[in-house]
Parts: sequence; structure tokens; C-alpha cells
Amino acid sequence: MFNSLDRDDILKIIDIELQGLYDRIDNLGYNLKISPSAKNYIAEKGYDVHFGARPLKRAIQKHLEDPMAELLIKSKLNPGDIIEVRYSKAKDEITIKTSKKKEKETESK
Repeated sequence: MFNSLDRDDILKIIDIELQGLYDRIDNLGYNLKISPSAKNYIAEKGYDVHFGARPLKRAIQKHLEDPMAELLIKSKLNPGDIIEVRYSKAKDEITIKTSKKKEKETESK
């Protein structure tokens, strides 16, 4: 018999599962930022009392990876650009937006 997972356990598992996504996005040359509220949303959608954390991978794919893939196909991102994932309480959904990398100011000597 296994002990039930609590919310902290689920969030730790999400971080482990997301590491692969962070690595893939980094290999493409972009920066990924996922807000804590977005992770909480995924935790809610990916946890089942009967199945534990097993549905998390599907929730990550459905709510993060699939929409991000569409965004990457449609957007004109440049290396270093940022993909921000947040949770919209008003829409009760994950929102994904992109922003350009911040250019470092050059110092004059």
C-alpha cells in the first residue's frame, strides 16, 4: 500500500517532469518561465485520487506542450526570447505569451 501524495509531492513531481520541457526549450534557444500559479493549475488538472500523479504527463502535454508547440510554429521567435506561462484566473486557463529578450546596454568608455 502506498501513501497518498500531498500537494507538495505533486509540485515536486511537476518540477521533475517539467525539467525535460525546460531542456527542450533551452536547446531551441529560448527561455521558459512558468509561474507558480500555472504549476498549481497543472497540479489540479493532473492529479487524481485514484491514479495519483500518473495523469500529470498528460496534463503537462495538454495544457503546456501542445499550446507551446502551436505558439512556436506561429511565432517568430529569436534565440534568447522568453516564453512566459501563467494562469489566468478570469479565464481559468493557462496563458502563454512571448517576449523579446532584453538587450544589455553597452557601456561607453
